[in-house]
Amino acid sequence: MTWWMWAIIGVVLAFAVWYWWYAIARFTMRTDLWEWALRNIIRKLRVPWAVPRMTGAKYRAINAAVKPGTILLGTKAGWLANRLTPGLTSHGALYIGNGRVAETVGEGDTTIDLLDFCFHYSRIILGECTDWDADYINGTILPESAKLEGTEYDHAFEPGRKRVYCYERIELVDTERRLKIQHERLFGRQLVTGDAIMKAPNFRVIVDTDNLPSLSQGA
Repeated sequence: MTWWMWAIIGVVLAFAVWYWWYAIARFTMRTDLWEWALRNIIRKLRVPWAVPRMTGAKYRAINAAVKPGTILLGTKAGWLANRLTPGLTSHGALYIGNGRVAETVGEGDTTIDLLDFCFHYSRIILGECTDWDADYINGTILPESAKLEGTEYDHAFEPGRKRVYCYERIELVDTERRLKIQHERLFGRQLVTGDAIMKAPNFRVIVDTDNLPSLSQGA
């Protein structure tokens, strides 16, 4: 056989492997076993030496910068769940005011104290949509956020409001789609990801806890 015949065979085999992986992944993510594994195993596994690096200086920078409508994107050092979410961050949430953060986690959509939220992350990026003005935030973003409370987490990452995943939540509350998110292909679907949010042309980073040159990194 000539080299080009071997090349064609290689391409066909590579496509077959990709296709079957894609089909198996899509099927698996719709099963109760996947949901159970994600909720009870994958979300809880981390390398034992990885610990959050959220210092007092970083928290103070976050607390001073947040306002209603601020988007929080975070990542946890050493957690297996990070590997399931390609990109710089693994979780997205929304600051709703009065020291509270709205987020969708494995147990469902809920609110959490800002300090408790920060405690779990090694890096947090705060950002804002430059086209979300105060009237839009108070009249649309926050009321829509409140409507999502109690919604189940979407372990299959499928579009819709019956179940929601964390980054999708940020898009859903923005009913006018002012934040110009370009969905990224992941798990065979067009999804909202942390990277897609940060790449939006009207997303502006306010604070990145890994880049605070003017602050002491001590507690």
